[in-house]
Amino acid sequence: MAAPSSDNLFANLLKPIRFGRKPTSNTPTFNPQSPNLVLTVPQYREHLDVLYDNRYTKSSQDLLQDLFKNDPDVSAAVGSYLTLADTRLTMLVRDLEGEVDPVNTKVLHKLVKALTMPTDYSQKFQIKTSLRMLCQELRYMLMLRGGIAGELVFDKNYVPTRIQMVDFKSLEFFEREPGVYKPRQKVSGSSTGIDLDIPSFFIAYHRRDPTKIYPSSDFLSVINTVAARQQVINDLYRIMQV
Repeated sequence: MAAPSSDNLFANLLKPIRFGRKPTSNTPTFNPQSPNLVLTVPQYREHLDVLYDNRYTKSSQDLLQDLFKNDPDVSAAVGSYLTLADTRLTMLVRDLEGEVDPVNTKVLHKLVKALTMPTDYSQKFQIKTSLRMLCQELRYMLMLRGGIAGELVFDKNYVPTRIQMVDFKSLEFFEREPGVYKPRQKVSGSSTGIDLDIPSFFIAYHRRDPTKIYPSSDFLSVINTVAARQQVINDLYRIMQV
């Protein structure tokens, strides 16, 4: 696939759409009604959670999010995969004949640099992950949800400035035509949510069931096994106390 021929590619494509500098989607921690309130500091009491008790009240998505941190086997598997998959990304652009295009490869590197490095210091403190960290976060969400979603955010000059990841758990889709899906993000306290039928929003899957638009994590099958193992361990604890 041919790459952008100049640094003005996104400006030329996106000016008619009039993108703003703020993302359309929300993060799980953002509260539009109270944007000035401090984010709740976690109590770090996860070690007291019991999967066997919580599996009747929590969804599989919430349980997996807990297991990724709390269960020794699951967290070790996730950590091992992230370590093995943490390879250096090689980026290059090829022309229509399949030859490496050095000019547009430089343009690609400039775009990635704008995405992953602070360039506007008037914004003061910024959390902009490196390309390596961004890939790690995408892999993590791919394992957790079975799919990844993100919104490409632009600056005032229509240059990509960051990727805002959207939790697939917060998405719902409409199928108004066969095989044509339109996404919306569920927002707490809102019946309409956020319309994400925008060209800067993207999704990707890992081995999705082609008959379903919503993905499932490959770790879904581990929940009942971990719950059964935890019940055995709890029984052993009670026997030892007796």
